[in-house]
Amino acid sequence: MKLRDFLKLMVMAMVLPLAFVACSENDEPEIPESVTLNEADVDMLMGGTLQLTATVVSNDPNSTAVTWTSSNPAVATVDNNGLITAVAPGEAVITATLGMGRAQATCEVEVDAENMLLVFNGGSMYSSIDGSLSAIKFERSQTVSNNVFSTANGRSLGATVQDGVVYGDNLYIAVDGSNTIEVVNKYSFKSVTTILPDQTAYEPRDIVADDNYIYVSMYTGYVARIDPKTNKIDKTVQVGPNPEEMVVEDGFLYVVNSDGLNYNNNYVNGKTVSKIDLKSFTEVKKIEVGLNPTAIVETEDKFFVLCMGNYGMDPNYEFVPTSIYVIDENDNVTNTNLSASFFAAEDGVLYVVDSPWGGSTSYVSYSAKDLSVISDQFVKDPVDAPAGIAVEDDRIFISSYNLVNGSASYNTDGYVNEYRTDATAVYPPNYQLVKKYDVGVGPVHMLVVD
Repeated sequence: MKLRDFLKLMVMAMVLPLAFVACSENDEPEIPESVTLNEADVDMLMGGTLQLTATVVSNDPNSTAVTWTSSNPAVATVDNNGLITAVAPGEAVITATLGMGRAQATCEVEVDAENMLLVFNGGSMYSSIDGSLSAIKFERSQTVSNNVFSTANGRSLGATVQDGVVYGDNLYIAVDGSNTIEVVNKYSFKSVTTILPDQTAYEPRDIVADDNYIYVSMYTGYVARIDPKTNKIDKTVQVGPNPEEMVVEDGFLYVVNSDGLNYNNNYVNGKTVSKIDLKSFTEVKKIEVGLNPTAIVETEDKFFVLCMGNYGMDPNYEFVPTSIYVIDENDNVTNTNLSASFFAAEDGVLYVVDSPWGGSTSYVSYSAKDLSVISDQFVKDPVDAPAGIAVEDDRIFISSYNLVNGSASYNTDGYVNEYRTDATAVYPPNYQLVKKYDVGVGPVHMLVVD
């Protein structure tokens, strides 16, 4: 081979690899295809819906369609657009698939009646607004479903919804203004039956349960006992006038007697707590407390009774302020002289919200043992016009009226704030606002279902 030809071959051998390298450097590498969802796991109420949204990365702009499937359609279905419908209690996995399995993403769905806050919206008697029931799934989804009873049953829950309690698979709801006790399935909120009190013991107010029965305070001066096997009232016991809240403890039922309708006579008979022996279902004692008791909670083997006084509205009587009274395990009574509008107790701590008319609101927590102050402001970002409180483990829920023209509105929808413990705070616990839920009119009473 001539030297000239040899050199030509050498040059070509050097140039060709460079040409191939240059071409490969100009080619854009393929981007991995993917599907991501806006939710990875959700809690849902039976009958509820939730919209999933898929974000797709595809190498083919003409092939970005997603197919939706459910692993358990008997629990949760999903349509072609990613809308989940909760069908029955249980678990399911919703899968979004790109093309013929080129990429997938999943969302775990649990349908149950746990990790739920029930809000009993009283409505407004003066504005003829019926009450309603709101259900908040606070654990993962942080969603609220309003009017769940009327949605499930196609009718109103009734006037002046008061309170509720869960027993087995049923939720019992006291509806004062309509004089009914609605029994509904706790998963679907569909009506099981409606209990109609008689013409002696009627106007249901508070409702609690033990392992055997459901108990309802009737504003006409009685407590009724409901047998959950038959969902009928099988016994009543007379207590003081206009009873309100109750607590079950160690085989006894404690009922506060407010005499709330006797305000023209300074609540003269509203100074007692009735103690009922649940075995015989008879009143065994009336415990003397302060004027106009309306609420009672228990912790640390003590009962804390909120006595509302006489509000100072009648010039014919000396002003009696609100105060918390304590009943110990021997039924001895102490007046703490602590003012409150409402309160809750959990694990030896008393959470007191005091919102006096025309004054500033305080949020103070106390040790139930000795009433020493734990925190003089146990929540950050307080509500506008507090209406009620519920405490469960590391959560506090405070309901509120909305403000209209600077004042609390009693005939427009309210809301509930969820607060959780600040993990960085060692002691006292500091509850931070994590979510606001819009609910119905008059959200005074709440129940945590866990």
